[in-house]
Amino acid sequence: MSKEGFVYILASKPNGTLYIGVTNDIVRRVHQHRNGEGSDFVEKYDVTRLVHLEHFDDIEDAIRREKQLKPWRREWKLELIREHNPTWDDLSEEACRTHGPRWSPPGCQSASSPPRPTSPHGRDKHVRCALSEAKKCAERHRHAPAG
Repeated sequence: MSKEGFVYILASKPNGTLYIGVTNDIVRRVHQHRNGEGSDFVEKYDVTRLVHLEHFDDIEDAIRREKQLKPWRREWKLELIREHNPTWDDLSEEACRTHGPRWSPPGCQSASSPPRPTSPHGRDKHVRCALSEAKKCAERHRHAPAG
């Protein structure tokens, strides 16, 4: 049986520098990128916002799609992102919830994970902050980082 796969596009900011990759574990891979592991390009240009994600049942299909997208003109890539994510939201939280918990970094809650406690300020929007964003989340919502 073949592994599932993902083609993803990272961006430095809306309409910024783009990076296209393929992986069999999107949560782990985004975490690696955000921690400067696995790609000098991503680290050099701070390309860490997950802005496009395609899921495939077979990793070979994902690899073919990545090879198809990489030579595309920049404008075509931008259109692909705008078509599916017009506000250039970071999709890492959604990926974490949907495609975890094969490997689950701190702060990642998948759909199958047990509920986490609510925040000190009575809301739970920060407990689902994905990947290595726990510290930024803590600063944003003014609470102590989890873990």
